[in-house]
Amino acid sequence: MRNISRFIAFLLLVSLVFSLVSCTGYNEDVAERINTYLAKEYPGREFAVIDYEKHNETSGRYEINVRCLDDGVEFMMYMYSSIAVTDSYSVERANSMMAELVTDELGKELSEKIENITWNNIFAERATNYRFCEVELSEKFALEELDEIYEVELTTALSEEEIGEVIYDFVYELCDETEDSCEIERAKFVFKIDRVSYHFTTDSESVLNLGKDGVVYYIITNIEETPSSLREVELEYLSGGTDDGAENNEE
Repeated sequence: MRNISRFIAFLLLVSLVFSLVSCTGYNEDVAERINTYLAKEYPGREFAVIDYEKHNETSGRYEINVRCLDDGVEFMMYMYSSIAVTDSYSVERANSMMAELVTDELGKELSEKIENITWNNIFAERATNYRFCEVELSEKFALEELDEIYEVELTTALSEEEIGEVIYDFVYELCDETEDSCEIERAKFVFKIDRVSYHFTTDSESVLNLGKDGVVYYIITNIEETPSSLREVELEYLSGGTDDGAENNEE
């Protein structure tokens, strides 16, 4: 009886290993296509495949996680059953470089209240979860190029008042000094209160005109007016005209 139990356990272990290998194993044909594509797109750079998975529900698309060994940037590739391939290396690299510039400008105390800064949407316009955005490779970026910010995600430990303060301080540090030539035309701040996620879209002119107290008041007021049944709320306050309240979207 004991031998039978051991044999069954062995069979289960073999099945588990086989299933893992079949899902994430390094298929030589797939590996060759990945390496050929990356060598053509980014000559002179070295890459390593972290893992990949095939999704039959998306036309047999391979979703591949890759790391550039030269700069440590991790990114994704989509490789379809046809010859179509798209990758997020250039946009992830640009986002990483700009996030570092912004963090340096903000300082340690303020940066610790921000979870993530995403300069560009990694997906191409109207191609979410289908095709990645392409950004020209550059060895250097400058804060002056920061005319739009796709998303600034705040940490979850902030109160309503602190959220308004962080949003104001973020814009102030980047755009209020006379030597700063930064003018943000559009930025989206993402934060969560209780179970509700908020996306607050604004621009540097609106934030600086409101002042810190004004931004705090706007955030608190719209949070208090949010129906408890909503899971996601869109807020917008842009120069040249504002909403009377919040535009709410329920998932």
